[in-house]
Amino acid sequence: MVGFHRRDGILHADELALSALAERWGTPLYVYSASLLRARYRTFEEAFAHLDPLIAYAVKANANLALLRLIRALGAGADIVSEGELHRALLAGFAPETVVFSGVGKTHDELARALDAAIYACNAESEQELALIVRLAHDRRVRPLVGLRVNPMFE
Repeated sequence: MVGFHRRDGILHADELALSALAERWGTPLYVYSASLLRARYRTFEEAFAHLDPLIAYAVKANANLALLRLIRALGAGADIVSEGELHRALLAGFAPETVVFSGVGKTHDELARALDAAIYACNAESEQELALIVRLAHDRRVRPLVGLRVNPMFE
């Protein structure tokens, strides 16, 4: 059976009894169902297949390397918000061309390292950040894909 379920009154993750895992590894213990994650990813992927999207997992949601490697193996990219997350994503095997750098407060050094790594895209959160990305890209003679975050100021 896929995911979390009870069998004979014992909670299982896939075919593993959680009580046995707790006895072996102790608690607290975080357990993820790889089969459930695969199934949910495939459902999401199939829903948007006609758009040929880059599905980018938000590394900030959970930066566990085993989990990141599983998500990468499914075909996902990585959505990062820091240099540390860039490092984790690359360590987990995400190809730089599947990494999107989002989030506010990106530093000069973080953006420089992201451009040096040749990531897929940077999302600019302000005019100043856009100018910094343009300057860093010009210095490196690269043309990164840049997304713009816009606040239309609806009242």
